[in-house]
Amino acid sequence: GHERDRHAKGLTARLDEVESALATSDQERDRHAKSLTARLNGVESALATNGHERDRHAKGLTARLDEVESALATSDQERDRHAKSLTARLNGVESALATNGHERDRH
Repeated sequence: GHERDRHAKGLTARLDEVESALATSDQERDRHAKSLTARLNGVESALATNGHERDRHAKGLTARLDEVESALATSDQERDRHAKSLTARLNGVESALATNGHERDRH
């Protein structure tokens, strides 16, 4: 009977140690899970921030592109006006030459 009691106490002590170790492991796992969750939240937050940064950057690039396109359109209009002006001057010169040619012919 004493042997069985000692054996049962020994088993009980070992079982207590195992349960304590399991509880510690659970706490470790909980802490680890919390740590992983915190890291994941940090990463998600960083990604969201990066997303906002990318959005802002994209908006900035879009705004700059709009400005460039507007400047190009203005340049096109300027070029068109300049071309019309040059065409008018060329027409004037050709007309003057033709007139001078007639004058010469008459002379």
